[in-house]
Amino acid sequence: YIVSVAFDGWQICVAGASTATYCYQVLNQNMYFYSRNRLGAGGGSGGSIYIQASSFVGGYTGVVSATGGDGDLPRGGGGGAGGRIALYHNTSTTLIFYLGTFLINGGSGAYGAECGGPGTAYIASVNPRNLTTTLIVDNTHYGVPQLSLNNIIPNRGKLLDMSGGTTVNPTLFTYNGITVSSTVGAMTGSTLGLLFDRSFLSGNTWVQEDFKASATSATVTVTFPSTYYLDYLRVFPSCTSPSNFMITTVFNGATTAVTSNTVQVSNGCVSGAYAELPILRNATQLIIQLTAYGAGTSVGLNELELYFNSFTAWDRYN
Repeated sequence: YIVSVAFDGWQICVAGASTATYCYQVLNQNMYFYSRNRLGAGGGSGGSIYIQASSFVGGYTGVVSATGGDGDLPRGGGGGAGGRIALYHNTSTTLIFYLGTFLINGGSGAYGAECGGPGTAYIASVNPRNLTTTLIVDNTHYGVPQLSLNNIIPNRGKLLDMSGGTTVNPTLFTYNGITVSSTVGAMTGSTLGLLFDRSFLSGNTWVQEDFKASATSATVTVTFPSTYYLDYLRVFPSCTSPSNFMITTVFNGATTAVTSNTVQVSNGCVSGAYAELPILRNATQLIIQLTAYGAGTSVGLNELELYFNSFTAWDRYN
């Protein structure tokens, strides 16, 4: 590894951990030091660069880089964090200090995965006439911000617990200004409120307390009293009335798909299994369209768990 570097405008001399020192002639006053982890399913962190130099000067195209690795595209990994650069120099006040770039950004995430956080560059002058220190924390790559600075970070949010709601009739359930309606009335003993009772586990035994309707299709609509930011939805299928489902949201009159197509239940329903669907948007309505699976004559769901009101992206790091 590098112990010290000296650059006099004509050659760079590098001293390693051994006693050997190597000097390289350069054609102009530019330098390039590079430390970066390889790409992978999740990018590696940027590593570290430690430099001690009597003088540290160089042109605008010089780069000292310790960036994180990018996430692997085929596997959708997140980016690695930026690395650490530490520079201690004794550059004379009669010389112009290095004019190039320090790159310490995290790697990019693949397919919407979160990118890596920034690294740091610590630059300290030990010249008695110019005792200055600079700390750089920057997650831009040549001025271009990484995606996590602008995109919503998918926090979990909190569970919208509607277990204390009221079943008004076979097609209507209400809770604190929220209404849940069905285009087909629930079967006796299988009301809409059972979607939110959170009692599908009795002791150590899975029990089927489902909402069920005697029809080959039905639409369940959750209407909110104001705009809700919806994070995730967990859909627990009914094993006694297995149903395919398709989900959309409504906001400002526009309908947006949560599932691009109908989600089909697999053969061999497992009680307690669920599909977790990211929503990550404002909504005034959540619409669930149910169709009977195979030759079934009824539709149903075991539970719905809705998570909402996540923190904003910057709150995550408080």
